[in-house]
Amino acid sequence: AQAIVTATGPIADDLRTRYPAAAGRIHTITNGFDAAEFQGLRRQRQADGVFRLVYTGALSASRQGTSAAAFFAGLAQFMHARPDTALQVIVIGDTSPAEQAAAASHGLTGVVSFRPAVPRREAHQAQLDADGLLLITAPGQRSVATLKLFDYIGAGVPILALAADNAAAAIVTQYGLGLTVAPDDAAAIQRTLHELAARQQAGAVWPGFAAAQLRFERRQLTGQLAAVFRDVVKEG
Repeated sequence: AQAIVTATGPIADDLRTRYPAAAGRIHTITNGFDAAEFQGLRRQRQADGVFRLVYTGALSASRQGTSAAAFFAGLAQFMHARPDTALQVIVIGDTSPAEQAAAASHGLTGVVSFRPAVPRREAHQAQLDADGLLLITAPGQRSVATLKLFDYIGAGVPILALAADNAAAAIVTQYGLGLTVAPDDAAAIQRTLHELAARQQAGAVWPGFAAAQLRFERRQLTGQLAAVFRDVVKEG
């Protein structure tokens, strides 16, 4: 091959290790978001004193090994430690009876609400009306940077990323888009959720979104792919 294109940095790093002679031909062009999908949308929700955390998409069905169990456990610890906190978690998308039962078993019926899947534009509106966006990845999968992450970048709302040592965590950390925590550590999730809620209620600013939105908009990414095509044609 004259060019090899990967979707995330860890995949490219792995290939460079396995095939060092091809290192110069390996490129990373990530997934991204379409800014046009957000045109005409703006935050509609007024300040109400509630910290709203939103998840859009399927939960465990989104990727093998992904589980919301530790999140529900950490959320229950958070509510037990701070019962007066005005917190709302909205899950929009396909969920299983077992996932809903898991939330209920932790006494979260009044905190977590499950809503059916909606068209993308409605999902984007829900993201814009949130105070934080929840991202859940599977432990041990270094190459994972889900499409959901890039949608969240497009929304520009801080991210609570249940992600550690993977591409998603690296992007959130590099650009300062929110906070990351191991997806299977309930106690750490409780602490990180508290930190994010406290920072948001204090009026935190997340300036890294501007650079991330420029970097991961699909037109920018398409330009990178076009450059690869040009190089391949020149070599041919």
